[in-house]
Amino acid sequence: MDLSTSLVDLDSIELKPEDSNFNPETKKLEIEHLAHSIVKLQGLLTIPIVKRTGVESYQLISGYLEYYATLKAIELEPKLPDRLRVFIFDRDAIEIALEQLEAIQKVSNTIDSNSKQPNTTELQLNNITSMLGKLQTDLGEKISTNIEQSKLEIIKNIDSKIPKPLPPLEAFDRILEPTFYQMVIKKLAFLGNKKATKIADRLREEKEKNQTKKFKTFKEVQECLPKGTLSKEKMLDIIDRWN
Repeated sequence: MDLSTSLVDLDSIELKPEDSNFNPETKKLEIEHLAHSIVKLQGLLTIPIVKRTGVESYQLISGYLEYYATLKAIELEPKLPDRLRVFIFDRDAIEIALEQLEAIQKVSNTIDSNSKQPNTTELQLNNITSMLGKLQTDLGEKISTNIEQSKLEIIKNIDSKIPKPLPPLEAFDRILEPTFYQMVIKKLAFLGNKKATKIADRLREEKEKNQTKKFKTFKEVQECLPKGTLSKEKMLDIIDRWN
């Protein structure tokens, strides 16, 4: 029996998909992948098997993936020859070829089945890996939460220590205190230091007369100052520049 290979035209190969478990519609990814490999190598490594049905006609027995991938490869690279290298068996020898294919397939399936069944040690390792992964995730989330809480506490602590800007009316009411007296002069410095001090002194005198009285409006502040000391426009400037 001659096991030599031959190049035959793809058009001369007849398919009978009903005789095969291969469905090209569900194997599109595999076909595409092998087709790209054929283009890169400029050829196919595995050799399909055909049965001679005539002088120049054949029926595909084994190698459906290779056949469809070759067709796809020619679509991707039209320069590839539209021929396929195959083993050709006559009617009498095809049964022997099929027996060999069946034996090879059984061994292949047994190896695949054994390789897919993890032993006890592998299962234990997988469980440990899974547990460690979960612990790592939980720990990471806990650390992240603690960091965020710490950030908020630090920001809150810093914020509480930052002196809040005192509204101008409250500063005027507390002008008898040296700190606020200096603050008023500083805030009004844009009017000129001399004028700022004069206004602060006048407000302090007014508060000394009646310490329980509070300024409710800026108009009341203007009224306790000498006429013409502060215009409405300047008072608005003071309010805008205060913070």
